[in-house]
Amino acid sequence: MPRAGIDRHKVLAAALQLADDEGLDALTMRKLGTVLGVEAPSLYKHVSGKPDILDGLTELVYGEVVVPGGDEPWQERLEMYSQSFRAALLGHPNVAPVCAIRPVFSPSTLKIVEQALREFSGIGLPAHEALHALNALIAMVVGHVLTELATTPAFGGTDPEKLAEIRSALPANEFPYVANTLAQGPIDRDAEFALGVKIYTAGLEKYISDESPQL
Repeated sequence: MPRAGIDRHKVLAAALQLADDEGLDALTMRKLGTVLGVEAPSLYKHVSGKPDILDGLTELVYGEVVVPGGDEPWQERLEMYSQSFRAALLGHPNVAPVCAIRPVFSPSTLKIVEQALREFSGIGLPAHEALHALNALIAMVVGHVLTELATTPAFGGTDPEKLAEIRSALPANEFPYVANTLAQGPIDRDAEFALGVKIYTAGLEKYISDESPQL
């Protein structure tokens, strides 16, 4: 019988905390067993191995994403969904790259996909276009988050002081637009993401309007 008090959810929750605190390299069955106070082999009663744990971590992170279901205009709901998705990934930076490549086939993650597809279908997109629109949005959110993380020293990004040195040495006469942009200071990632969502939403709104039957 599995040890009392230990179940799959508790194993995955401990794994997520370990990954958050120490990174994925520290996520071994032995270390996880130590954290939970059990022998590593007993964990296999709840998870089949590290790939199963990684799928579980993806499930937990996606479980933090809120799909709005209120009476707000769909544009606002889409923005809230995007912001919630980004926040969930940024809340677990060590796991975010895993979420970018692991499939989402668990019932809880598919529930989020189902809700999102219902939203896109509700604004007039046929099934295949609803999926395309959702995948495009997911790619934008995940891609932006990975770009954010890649620029941090913890993920091998350029040291801020070194980056400032590179910027100051940029020949403005050769790259005037780039130099002018960099002169504005560090990139505001929150504002950048918000603008990206607005552009996506505006484009989707126009696409739906253009494709609507003319009465």
